[in-house]
Amino acid sequence: MTIGDNMFRKCLLLVFIVLSTGCDNNPPSDLVVGVDPSDADMNDAMQHAVDTFPLFEANWKSIPNDGVGVKFAIPTSDGRFEFVWFEPLVIANNEIECICANDTIDTPGLKLGDRRVFSTQDVKDWVIFDGNKCFGGYTMRVMAKIDPEFVPAFEFLDF
Repeated sequence: MTIGDNMFRKCLLLVFIVLSTGCDNNPPSDLVVGVDPSDADMNDAMQHAVDTFPLFEANWKSIPNDGVGVKFAIPTSDGRFEFVWFEPLVIANNEIECICANDTIDTPGLKLGDRRVFSTQDVKDWVIFDGNKCFGGYTMRVMAKIDPEFVPAFEFLDF
């Protein structure tokens, strides 16, 4: 890893921390927006992320960007799920090796910076940032409708 790569990783983590925690000093639990597990729009968004993941895979390293991420559902201590952003490192053989890119609230055994491997079929969302443009971000689009103050004002785009 070069010094430039290290700086990029730090900047990417900062982007995801800001996205996941906002810019104020609220505790993380105040910054979580609950969504009903049966919410049709959110479930459609997560399925669309899985269906379009090949577009992410084809573009995450090949187009200029300010950061990329993939979101997964991580079990919580009470049997529910917390949706957590990760920075992908390697995508091969239907698996994604990645680093946890945001603080979590209740995910036993997972913290910021931890490395994990997931199946590409377990992706709940993906993003490629280019300035204020956001490719993907399907769950973020739904969140912006539920709570507009929770999601920065991105221009959401599709490939």
